[in-house]
Amino acid sequence: LEVIAIDHDGPTVRRGAGLLTTEGLLWIPLGDDREGDVDGPADDPHQRAGNLLRLDVSTLAIPHGYGLPPDNPLAGEGGVAAETWAWGLRDPAGCTHDSTQDRIWCADVGANVSEVSLVPAASFLGWPRLEGSDCQIFGGCDNLDSQLPQATYRHAEDDCGPVFPASAEGMDPELDGALVYADRCSGKLLAARPPQGGNKSARTVVGRLDPVPAALASDPAGGI
Repeated sequence: LEVIAIDHDGPTVRRGAGLLTTEGLLWIPLGDDREGDVDGPADDPHQRAGNLLRLDVSTLAIPHGYGLPPDNPLAGEGGVAAETWAWGLRDPAGCTHDSTQDRIWCADVGANVSEVSLVPAASFLGWPRLEGSDCQIFGGCDNLDSQLPQATYRHAEDDCGPVFPASAEGMDPELDGALVYADRCSGKLLAARPPQGGNKSARTVVGRLDPVPAALASDPAGGI
């Protein structure tokens, strides 16, 4: 049974990666469908490219193989906008669910700066106006209504962007509640925490993996 088909403009465009399921919901993070340094339509929630989609696959619905959750932020607008949970992604490596806090994290590969973000409903994650926290538009981004990332890292040495991330639960008191992600080229292992109280969000390097991983996943027994 085909649930949904996503058309891409070519074999080398930024497609995004990974699927996420939570209690009958299917989350699909999509790249902006561009290649090289070309910017795509990721700041438009009415196009699929660059969006995080949220579908109800617990039941079949006509005319699709899925339903549309009524609490999707643009559900009342119909069309592909009704599938949208958030937008402004460039080339997502994947999204994961932190079940202890009931929140969604996404890791997004940048051209020069990669980022990890908490993704609440109706959030604009910045691309192509922002890369990480760096403004990309003439005149500045002071009035830009965007969800800033929890952590970024500028590609250095042989970094090239994160793999599918995982939430740390029951692994280590210092990592519990953090998002753990690794660079797909350097193997650098990082952890990001959302801000707590008056503290700023923090990103720390916690190790290096060799060989480099293709993806990370939470172990139901604890750890990654």
